Amino acid sequence: MNGTLYLADVKKRFRETQTQCERAIAQVPFGLWGRRLGPESNSIVTLMLHISGSMLSRWTDFLSTDGEKPGRNRDAEFEDPDTLSQQALLERWTQAWACLFDALADLSEGDLERTVTIRSQPHTVVEAINRHVAHYAHHAGQVVFLSKHLAGNQWQTISIPRHGSAAFNASMAKRPAGTPSSQGAERAAKQANRHGLKEAKNMTDVAQTLLSESRRYLRGAYLPAIEKSVAPLTDAQVWWRPNEASNSIGNLILHLSGNVRQWIVGGVGRQPIERDRQREFDEREATPKEQLLTRLRAVLDEADVVLASLTEADLTERREIQGHDTTVLKAIYHVVEHFSGHTGQILWIVKSQLGAR
Repeated sequence: MNGTLYLADVKKRFRETQTQCERAIAQVPFGLWGRRLGPESNSIVTLMLHISGSMLSRWTDFLSTDGEKPGRNRDAEFEDPDTLSQQALLERWTQAWACLFDALADLSEGDLERTVTIRSQPHTVVEAINRHVAHYAHHAGQVVFLSKHLAGNQWQTISIPRHGSAAFNASMAKRPAGTPSSQGAERAAKQANRHGLKEAKNMTDVAQTLLSESRRYLRGAYLPAIEKSVAPLTDAQVWWRPNEASNSIGNLILHLSGNVRQWIVGGVGRQPIERDRQREFDEREATPKEQLLTRLRAVLDEADVVLASLTEADLTERREIQGHDTTVLKAIYHVVEHFSGHTGQILWIVKSQLGAR
């Protein structure tokens, strides 16, 4: 797998996560940033402090020092600060993202198989990067969910709008050749051919790590986290929502199932599927909890079969998924990041209802 293309996609993913958070919090008055919806819930302030603290610790001297710096006070990141201005918080936030992007800019393809440590535990650079992509997406999902709740009727969507799935798909289908996406496809294809990626026979450690980590996150981390968190909930609690504009856990599980099936099973695996994306958000208390989880497990099993069958050469192949001209690599990254964000939202909803348990 071409490490340069991998690093370029990673930077794009991080930039999208930063933008997603900033577009969300911009819709909430600063006076509400510190509001918690329960004693065990985080506020926008604590989430921003935690993300920033993690970045500054992990990405400072990334290759040469342990990712958990001695000067970091992680517990304090989740406490309400006595005095913290909006300017000071945003300056720390901006500093943290700059630290991350500066560290990524210094990385070369040859660094990807080097070893770094986090809390004295060894990780390859690829493993560490993938870990942080998932971690920040997890909390970004919570920032967006909380911002949406606090903004109320003033919320302006930062993704496909409710009841807008059909219009979005139609607009993507009408996109002419020569748009930035198709131009990017041509550039990526030329780069892949130049580096001989189509002729790869054996999977490199980087490609193997990417695929194995993606499979582990989806089935070995996110699914068990969702199963454990919703276990104490009744069906009614699974379909509870903070307000009518917000999604319930039931909606989010339906949405995750639909997304994984469309992008991995259908898109990457090239299997015929049908998806009604809007129905995932419109559903109201129609499906019992265990049936929701059974559906999600089955979809992840299907996706795992697809991921297990991929070769290194497959990762740079083009796919048209949900109107997007993308690569298999980017499709996988999208699904893992997307799944992490909504898993974070599910855990946040559970904690808001049950508190500490």
